Amino acid sequence: MAESLTIARPYAEAAFKAALETNDLPGWSDMLGRLAAVVTRPEAQSFIANPGNTNGSIATVIADVTGSITDQQRNFIALLAQNDRL
Repeated sequence: MAESLTIARPYAEAAFKAALETNDLPGWSDMLGRLAAVVTRPEAQSFIANPGNTNGSIATVIADVTGSITDQQRNFIALLAQNDRL
């Protein structure tokens, strides 16, 4: 469990910093909640784990399913996908 927290910390800090910089803590909080709901679904987990899907396609689909998000939030999801952190 401690390892999961250590791995997640830089991403959480990056999201928080982006939220502060854009003065949009509620928007980022909402997006992260929706993202968590999406990626915990069995269908999404299967899609993410499929070796035939590229990180780019995974990021695009997950971002689209997450709903209305900013470009910066879309980039954050792409970063998570690129680093296999979804």
